Order: sequence, then C-alpha cells, then structure tokens
Amino acid sequence: MIRTLVFAFIVGLAPQIAVGQEWPTKPLRFVIGSGPGGLMETVLSATSPVVEARLGQRIILEYRPGAGGNIGAQAVLAAPADGYTFMPAASTIIVTNPFFYGNMPFDPLSDLVPVTMLVDNPLVIAVSAKLPVRTIAELAAHLASNPDRVHYGSPGNGTPPHLAGELMTRALGVNAVHVPYKGAAAAATALIANEVQFFIIAYASLRGQIQGGLARPVAVAGESRLAAMPQVPTLRESGYPQVDAAIGRFWWGLFAARGTPEPIIARVAAEYRAALMLNEVQAKLRDAGLIAVGNTPAEFAAMLPPQAAKWQALSKTLNIKFD
Repeated sequence: MIRTLVFAFIVGLAPQIAVGQEWPTKPLRFVIGSGPGGLMETVLSATSPVVEARLGQRIILEYRPGAGGNIGAQAVLAAPADGYTFMPAASTIIVTNPFFYGNMPFDPLSDLVPVTMLVDNPLVIAVSAKLPVRTIAELAAHLASNPDRVHYGSPGNGTPPHLAGELMTRALGVNAVHVPYKGAAAAATALIANEVQFFIIAYASLRGQIQGGLARPVAVAGESRLAAMPQVPTLRESGYPQVDAAIGRFWWGLFAARGTPEPIIARVAAEYRAALMLNEVQAKLRDAGLIAVGNTPAEFAAMLPPQAAKWQALSKTLNIKFD
C-alpha cells in the first residue's frame, strides 16, 4: 500500500519536474502595463541581464499601456499559462484597481500569481523649479492659498502618483487639480514647463530633471532618506507624519497567470532573488531611489490581501471611480 502511494506521488510529480527541467526553451515575454521609459525599465535593466544569463534565454519587453495597467494584465491572462509570459506590475494594478475601476474584467488577486516583489518604491514629492517652493511646508501653504488653482501630474488615472497626490492633498486638507498624462515622461515634461506644479513619483522617473535643476524635490514618502538624495528629508522628518501615513507604500512585483506551473514560478522567483542580492544590482537600484526586495512567492502572496483590504476601505473614503 505504501509503495503504491509513493509510486502514485512520484508519477503525479513527474510532469512538474519535467516542466521545470525543460523550461525555458524560448525567450520570456514580459508585458508592462505602461508606456516605454517608465520605472520598470530601470528595475529590469538592472536585474534582467543577470536573469537572462542564468536562464540562457532573452527577456522581451512588450508595452500594453492603458486603464491603469489593466490592459497589460489582460494580455497576460489571455496568453497560455506556460511559463513564458509574465507581468512586472505596480502595486496599484493588484491591490488598488479592483476598487477603483467599475468594470474590472478580471480579479488580480485570484487570476494572477505572485512571483516576487522586485522593489519597494518610495515616492518623491517634487515641484517645478519655476515654483518658489523649497519645502513640503511651503508647498502645503501654497496649496492652501491657491485652492483648485494648483495642478499635479501623473502618468494616468489610478497610477501611484495619482493616488499619492489625492491622498496627500486630503491629508493636508487642501484641494489641487489632477492632470493625467500618457506616461511618466509626459508628466515630467509638464512639470518642467510648470503646466503642473507638483508631481509625486519615484526618484528614477525624475532623476534627470532633478539632477538638471528643472524639478525640485521637497520630501520623500518613505522610512528613511534616499541614498540618491541624502539632503532631502522624509515627510516624517519634515513634521508631516500624517501625510506619510496617508500616502503609504508602493512597490513593483512580478506576476504570472494562474495555472503557470509552480516549479517555473519558484525558478523565476529564485533567479530574480539571486539577481537582487548582488551588490552591483543593489547599487544601481539605490542610485535610482529604489530598494531591492526579492521575497518568495509565499511571502509575497501573504502581503497582498491586507493591502487590498486597506485600499478597499480607502476607495470608499476617496469616492473615486475610473471607467
């Protein structure tokens, strides 16, 4: 009886083992739910060369922007769950969109499988260099003095910069006008031109503008100052813990469609974790204002339901809906 059970277990496991041993035999497709030039390119340019070398296959990026990342996710779900299609996704796609989009065609928490969290993404509050504001206190005062006349940019509705701007202004008790653009680059251009007066986004997406003196960082929403900008204080250091708590934390992670073989999920997670542990990779990410994570699929999965519950409650408070 015992031999029979052991034999049955081995037979059942054999296809999974075979899948893990044979894979990959062709390039991997990474579908990004935003336009080219975004933060995810920074993360992948630092990590993917290492993973490609370890897997012996290329990683091909495919951009499917729109609907806050939902279009990209649908493309992943429409592909075969054979371990060759993955989605590098912002936290908003997974734990926020279900509560802000009225007609979600899929459930991110059940239809997508977490592989690994790639990076923690502290956000930087930056103003146009044409605005006479140098601290978060001065920005708060400017907003209070100019209700509904100050604009802030974002790469699109439902993106972290949009939600962070909404949460920050509400925490400050002021009003500002949200202006969505088609991607972070377009929003950064608007900030330089002072078409929008502030922009809350990852440092990597504004690095050139900040270094060139075209945008001015006034605070960081994060646990500590960024190594890339040690002179810029956190919101808590600046005396705005309520704003820091309101904005919360955002991240980028890697996902696959439900049904993707578990050995492949585990292998991809392990390869990215190995890449993220390298000193040279961590240095590149720190320079971009990002924090390497690389947790296991199980650890990543355990983090998602509480975050989704938080955003579900916030969605009722914010009363924002997207088409």
